[in-house]
Amino acid sequence: ISKSISLYDSNDKEKLVEVLLSVKDPHEMYSISREGLRNEFGSYLGKKKYFFLDILPETERNGINVLKKTYLELQRRFPDLQIREFRNSRVTWSSVGPPLTSKAYENMKMKDWKKTILKYGDTYIRKRNSHTSKGGKTEHCRAFEDAVASNPQNFYPFLLELLKDNNVSADYLAAAINALIKSNCDVAMLQNLFHLHINRNLDSQNTLYAVRNIDYFIDHKTVSIEIIKFLCDLLLGHPEINTINHSKDPLTSSLNNFRGAATHRIIRCAYDYALQEDIFYTLEQVAEDIDDAVKAGILYNLAYLNNFNLDRSFKIFLRLINTDNVEILKNAFRPASYFRNAYYEEMKSFFNKIIENEELHKNGGILIALNWISGFDKDKIYFDKFISKSSTAKLEVLKAAEANIFSNEKTDLKCLKVFFDFLKEDKEFASAYAGFVLRKFKISNFEVLLPFMEKYAQSEVYNNEPRYFLKYLLQCSKDYPIECLSLVRKMNFNRVPNFQQRGSYDSEPVQLILSIYSSLNNHFKHNKKEIEASLNIFDGMMKLDHLRFSANNALDKL
Repeated sequence: ISKSISLYDSNDKEKLVEVLLSVKDPHEMYSISREGLRNEFGSYLGKKKYFFLDILPETERNGINVLKKTYLELQRRFPDLQIREFRNSRVTWSSVGPPLTSKAYENMKMKDWKKTILKYGDTYIRKRNSHTSKGGKTEHCRAFEDAVASNPQNFYPFLLELLKDNNVSADYLAAAINALIKSNCDVAMLQNLFHLHINRNLDSQNTLYAVRNIDYFIDHKTVSIEIIKFLCDLLLGHPEINTINHSKDPLTSSLNNFRGAATHRIIRCAYDYALQEDIFYTLEQVAEDIDDAVKAGILYNLAYLNNFNLDRSFKIFLRLINTDNVEILKNAFRPASYFRNAYYEEMKSFFNKIIENEELHKNGGILIALNWISGFDKDKIYFDKFISKSSTAKLEVLKAAEANIFSNEKTDLKCLKVFFDFLKEDKEFASAYAGFVLRKFKISNFEVLLPFMEKYAQSEVYNNEPRYFLKYLLQCSKDYPIECLSLVRKMNFNRVPNFQQRGSYDSEPVQLILSIYSSLNNHFKHNKKEIEASLNIFDGMMKLDHLRFSANNALDKL
């Protein structure tokens, strides 16, 4: 820059000046005020700019008023700065710990805790410039949580005292309750504290923490009327529209806002018959809530209520799926898999939504496939319509077929037919078939799968990912050498494998034919033709460079 600036015309110099005045070090530091304002640390800001302006020829710098003025201002700000030393970048860091020393925490009495809790409260502003390593309320909360967890019995009376003091930040009480849960505190004692805590005026973050704490009472089956009322009030309260997070994933949002999180807990409280009416009433009221996270949370957990009132639960389901919002509908697959046994006819409109909307094919396709496999879709109307829509639909059907093909300790012929039907599909189906071979093919079901394997061995989906099938045949070659030989005869090994692609083979073909030959030799008199055929196949393999090079490796592995 310093050598070329004199060569620029006035327009180019104007652009260069604009760039130079915008220069700052990438590590220039800022402090954030409680109001969210960004304040520069004056002792550092501008040094990098000063460096750039200093290297310019003096005549050029003084000839442009704005550069001259800025340079002189920075020179006054940094009179002792050694420009040449500043060229080296420097990075410093420090961690933020609690506001008090370790020794102070070790000797804290209850009165000391009370005093410091009030000091480091909601209105405390940490002095970041002068005490960079000392934290504030957040760090003091963590220290308090650790102290309570280490001695919950000793702190219990003190916590009751804190709960009655409105000047105590709810953050400390939330931290204490977390500590008691971690220490596996007596449920009745904790419940007493918790009731007092949820009756305070909690902000949204501490409300969310309180909702999550309810898991402890659910796990111990000690959810009280007060806790249910707390959850019901949260759900029935109308949220402010500007506080709703319209996420692309409402289920994830439901875990991270207090009303959504409340749906996950309230449904799990239905184990107690005395609480069920309040639970059902609340869910019925919020089934058309304006917050998608609430609806997604209900849908995801709704099947849990089937054990208590199936009809009432299904009516809530129908109201929730009465939408075109696919992000909501994606959470309906799990409860739908339970409801279809009793309400298949009533759910046909939902199945049509899955079929017509490609965004619902993934995961929703398993539901369509199971309807046919289990006999609900007797004429295959929905099934055939579904698989005609997309490749995703077919892949989901394959997934369902794999999961159910041996589920009843015998081969499901419908599931096996699915694998026959898609053998002519393109490369993206190769992994689905290879996974099927890897996860479901056992020596014990070799005979029942043989008709399928005869077709598979000649298919492109096999050729694209052959390795798992070859490994399976290698396992079976001892017990079924003649059948394995027949399958190898159908295979084409001319294609040079690409080791960067998933499922390519190495020495497996050579290993397989040698293993078949070895097994056939055990009954030489009966297998002369097959032995000769296996040797011919081996000779053919040795004419292929990529298999000949792997022959030694194959022999070592035998």
